[in-house]
Amino acid sequence: MLRIARPSQARTSQRSLLSFVTATCLLSASVIPAVAVPTAQANQPQTTQAAQASNTAQATQSAPATYNRFIITYTDEAKNAASTDATADQIDWSAAAGTQQATWADALYTGITSDVQSIDELLNIKTSYVRSTALDASVVTTSAALTPAQAQQYMNALSANSKVASVSPDMRRYATVDNTSAPVKINDPKMNRMWSLTGEKGISALEAWGTTRGQGVTVAVLDSGITAHPDLDANVLPGYDFIAESAFSNDGNGRDSDPTDAGNWTVDDQCFTGSKATPSDWHGTHVAGTIAAIANNNEGIAGVAPEAKIVPVRVLGACGGFDSDITDGIIWAAGGSVRGVPANQHPAQVINMSIGSEGTCTTPYRQAIAQANKRGSIVVVAAGNNNFDASKSSPGNCEDVITVGATDKNGKRSYFSNYGSRVDVSAPGGDRRYWGGGILSTLNAGKTAPGKADYAEYQGTSMAAPHVAGIVALMKAVDPKLTYAQVKKVLQSTSQSVECDQSACGSGIVNAARAVQQVRSDREAAEAAAAEAARKKAEEEAARKKAAEEAARKKAEEDAKRHQAPAPKVTPAPKANRPVTRPSRPVTRPSYPSRPRHGHTSRHRSWYGASANTYPSSGYLSFASGKHR
Repeated sequence: MLRIARPSQARTSQRSLLSFVTATCLLSASVIPAVAVPTAQANQPQTTQAAQASNTAQATQSAPATYNRFIITYTDEAKNAASTDATADQIDWSAAAGTQQATWADALYTGITSDVQSIDELLNIKTSYVRSTALDASVVTTSAALTPAQAQQYMNALSANSKVASVSPDMRRYATVDNTSAPVKINDPKMNRMWSLTGEKGISALEAWGTTRGQGVTVAVLDSGITAHPDLDANVLPGYDFIAESAFSNDGNGRDSDPTDAGNWTVDDQCFTGSKATPSDWHGTHVAGTIAAIANNNEGIAGVAPEAKIVPVRVLGACGGFDSDITDGIIWAAGGSVRGVPANQHPAQVINMSIGSEGTCTTPYRQAIAQANKRGSIVVVAAGNNNFDASKSSPGNCEDVITVGATDKNGKRSYFSNYGSRVDVSAPGGDRRYWGGGILSTLNAGKTAPGKADYAEYQGTSMAAPHVAGIVALMKAVDPKLTYAQVKKVLQSTSQSVECDQSACGSGIVNAARAVQQVRSDREAAEAAAAEAARKKAEEEAARKKAAEEAARKKAEEDAKRHQAPAPKVTPAPKANRPVTRPSRPVTRPSYPSRPRHGHTSRHRSWYGASANTYPSSGYLSFASGKHR
C-alpha cells in the first residue's frame, strides 16, 4: 500500500495550482494550440494552399485529455546535498528519449526512486528518466498515458517526498498563429501593406526610426527556428536547436547548434491518435521578420527594429514544443547556462515567445523567467488566441512578462485574442476575415521541408507579440539599462486607446514613436540630473578639499611655531682697551685789525686778542676778553 507523506506548506501551495479541477482543465487543453481559426468571408480570397492547409488547432482539438510527461523540481537543500561529480559532457542529446546518460541531477532523481516505484506499481506504469534541465529539474515520462485523476495522484505522490519542490506536467505549447492564409507574392517593397507599422491604428514605427532603428540590440525568438531569407539573413546571429527529441524535430537529430526550421509538418496520428496531417507554417521566420526584417534593401518589407539582430532559438517542432525545452531555451537566450549546450555568445536583451496553450504558470516557467529578468532580458509573450481570459493561458499568465493581446487594422480587439487584466498591452495581430487585414511578414514557400523565400499574411497574438518585442528593442537601443518594470510602465503610459469589447485589453495599442521618445526624455533627464549631481558633488568635494588644505596649512604653521627653537642671542664683541685718540684740528688764528697809531682819534677803541699761548691743552681755541683802554 502506498503511503503518502504530508508535504510541507510551501509544496502544498505549489501543488494547489495543480488541483484536480485545474489538472482536468489543463489536460483537456494541453494539446490544443492557442491559434485563431478565421471565419471565412465572401471577400476573403480562397487559395489552393489555404484549402489544403489544415490548421494545427483544427487538427488537435480532439486530442485526448491525458498526461504522460512531467517535470520534477527539487528543493535547494536537496540540490546542495547532491553530488556534482558528473559532467554535462556525459550527455548524448541525440540519443532517443529516456536513453541519455544523466548528469549529477540523477543523484536527485535517485533520491526519489522509491516513491517513483511505489506510484508506478499503484498505477501499473513505468516511469522513465528523460533528462535534466537547466533548472536542475528532472524530465520523466510514463509508459502509459494518465487520466487527469491519475496524473494528479502521480504528482501528489512524488510531491510528498521532502526533496521535491514541485511536480508539473511537461505540457506542449503551440504557436499562437493562424496559418491558413496563402503566401503573398512580393516583387517590390510593400510598405504600403504594412498597416501595422504605418497605419492610423498601427504602432508608428517609422516615426521612431528618426531616433533609433534598434542597432546594438539582440532579440531572441523562441519559436520553430528560422529559414534563409534575403530580408532577414543579414540580421540573424547564431542560435540553437533545443528540441531534445528527434521524433518531433523533423531534422533527424536532437539538440544541436543548427536552429534552422526543418519544417513542422505532421502526418496522420503523429501527435496523437486521430490527429490529422498538417503542412509546415514557418512560424519562427514570420515572427522574426516582424521584429527585424531589413529596411531600405528593395526587398519586401521592414521590421519594427530593422537594425536589431535575431538569435533564433528552436523550441517548437512537429506537434508543438515541451515546456522543458522552452524553459531551457529561455535561460540560454538570456545568457544562462544549460548543461551540454555551448554558451550563448549573444545574450538577448529581449526574448519573444509567440507560444502558449491553456494552463497555469508552472514553477519551471517562473524560475526561467526570473533568471531572464535578473540577466536584463525583457520577456514578451503572446496572450493567446482562445477568445477567453488570458489568465488561463500559459506562459502569458506568468508574472514579470509583457503579455500582448491582438488588435485589427481598425483598432479593435481581434476577435480571437485573449483578454482580461492579465493582458498588459495590445498590438496589431490582424484579422484575415477582411482583405489585407493580416500581418505581412517573411515566410517560406515549402509545404514540408524548406523551399524558396516568400512572404505571407498571418493573424494571431503570435503576430502581436513581435511588434512589442521590436518596440522594446528600439527602447533598449536608446537606454540599454531599462528594467522590466520600466519597460512595462513606458509601454503602457505611451499606448493609444483600443476599442475593447471585453473586460480589459491592456492599456491600449503600443506606440513605438511615443515609447522611444519617452525613454529618450527619461534618459536625458536622468543624465542631466546625474550631471548636475556630479557637478554639485565635484564642487562640494573641491570645497572640502580646499577647506582641508587650509586647515592643514594652519595646523602646519601652528605645529612649526610650537616646535621652533628660540633664536640664538647675539652678544656684541667687547671693546678694546686702548687710549682714545681725538682727531687734531688745525688751529686758525683769526686776523685782527691793526692797532691804530698814536694820536689817531676814533670813536671806538680797539681791543687786543689773547696771545697764542693762552689756548687750552684740549686743543680747542679759547679767547680772552679784550679790555678797553
